[in-house]
Amino acid sequence: MHRLRCFDRMVVVLGTLFRELAQYVEISQGVKEKSASVADISESLRVSALNGAIEADKLGTKATGLRPVLDWLRGLSADITEQGASFSGALNELVDEVDLVVFDLMAARPQVEMTATFAHEIADHATRAEGGEAVCRDAAVCLHSSSCETIRRALKRLCAMRDRLQALSASQMSLIQASRSLRPIYLTGRIEMAEGVGARLASVFEDVGGQLGETADSLNGLGKLLEDLSGHLARGLGHGDEIEAAIAQIDSRVHAAY
Repeated sequence: MHRLRCFDRMVVVLGTLFRELAQYVEISQGVKEKSASVADISESLRVSALNGAIEADKLGTKATGLRPVLDWLRGLSADITEQGASFSGALNELVDEVDLVVFDLMAARPQVEMTATFAHEIADHATRAEGGEAVCRDAAVCLHSSSCETIRRALKRLCAMRDRLQALSASQMSLIQASRSLRPIYLTGRIEMAEGVGARLASVFEDVGGQLGETADSLNGLGKLLEDLSGHLARGLGHGDEIEAAIAQIDSRVHAAY
């Protein structure tokens, strides 16, 4: 029976990884919500900058000092909108990957548990039946191969998620820097507003100020979520190494006589 301990070890290690799944689901849902927020706010920034330019055109020479500020604001906000849309799309792809990992591991768990259970039952029967050793080996090979395909697919996706997270963290920092670059322009516009160029244009700048604050909050929140996901991913990959070791041990057992 000691030869079957590798099956039991596989169940234990996969169970440890399975307990991480609730955190993956919770974090990925938060990422999805923050992703939508970043995309919406960046688009609002672009629209506010465009509205500001329209209002400045209506004011003519009264808004001469604001024209360069609004041009810079519109150009940078358009860049942020483009980056935000790309970032949001990449985040949604990451969430899809998380969902697939969760699905595969949820499917693999009962497969592995059944493999261990059947291997024990067949081995127990084999001790009382002539030729049972061959039956036990053949059944174990079949069951083991079925579960390993699902598990390795999930582990491969975990590795791909690690690369995606690194790229997304860099994109998040780039967006933070871009939004920060708008702050001096916004403050310059507020100074120009002191000249008194109309309530509607003043309202536009108020909107921009609020949107910049919301952008910073959403990006910082996303950064925390990505950091948490990265930590869970690192632990998941560590469990993956244990699972691969258990698979290798089972491979050596099922391809040899019990």
